[in-house]
Parts: sequence; C-alpha cells; structure tokens
Amino acid sequence: MKITPVIEQLRAYAHGFEQRVAGGLDWDPTADSAKLEIPAAYVIAVGDSADEPSAQNVITQDVRDAIDVCVVLPTVDERGQSVVDVLHDVRAQLWRALVGFEPDPETGPLLYDGGQLLLLDRERVVYRYRFYADLQLGRWEQTGEGKPQTWQEWKLAGL
Repeated sequence: MKITPVIEQLRAYAHGFEQRVAGGLDWDPTADSAKLEIPAAYVIAVGDSADEPSAQNVITQDVRDAIDVCVVLPTVDERGQSVVDVLHDVRAQLWRALVGFEPDPETGPLLYDGGQLLLLDRERVVYRYRFYADLQLGRWEQTGEGKPQTWQEWKLAGL
C-alpha cells in the first residue's frame, strides 16, 4: 500500500502530532534519522502477506498489506509511567484518523491490528501501532475494471 496518503491523513486528522508525520521503509534506519520534534509519528511500510489461491480455474489471492505508525513521545521516567495514559489517548486519535480510511482504490479500508513497545529510555518512548488493509489480487477477470493484475489475466485479456 502507498504510505503517502496515510501520512497526509494523519497530518490532517491527528492534530496531536502538529503535522509532524513522516514515512519510511523500515524502523531501524528511520529511528537513526528521526529528527522531527516530538511528539511525532512515522508511517512504516511493513510488508504484505498472501493466502493460497482460492480457486483452481482462475488465480485470485487475498493479500494483506500492513503498515506501522511508530509514535515518538517524550518521557520523564525510565518505567514509562508518564506516557501510558498518553499512549491510550494517541491510540484513540489514530483510530479516529485511520480505521476505515482507504489509502488507495485497490485496497479495502484500514483496520487496527495491535500495538507494541519498541523503545523506552529517559528521553522518549517509541510505540508501534499496526494497521492493515486487505485487497484481492487477480480480480480483473471478475470485474473487467482497470488493468489485468496477473500474468493469467494479461494473457486472457489478449485473446
């Protein structure tokens, strides 16, 4: 999935970050270059997974695209007690901005998958919130819309 529409959506509707939202391909290099003032959010393209084809005569697969929204917040204690309640509020803000949002015409709406602590030190906490959207690969033959998506569809379209 494209992350630019997600970044724009967060800039427009997640006001707690004051438009400090950027993107990346992986958290580790992004963390080293993360220079936005905090609080900030980074949209990371996590990857995708696909189910086995569901039919024998036509190739279609259900695909799940996933992204992480890594939130960076200031903290004043090593245990993170100072940000636990804030993380709860941030999660609600992300839900309002992203759950149901469709980043592009090919995918379904974004859904929430869970969260996890990535980093905690005396200065900041980084918490990951994962979202995903499902799409169907190989739907051109059924709908006739757009361009063929698979070799099988491309071949059949040329007949």
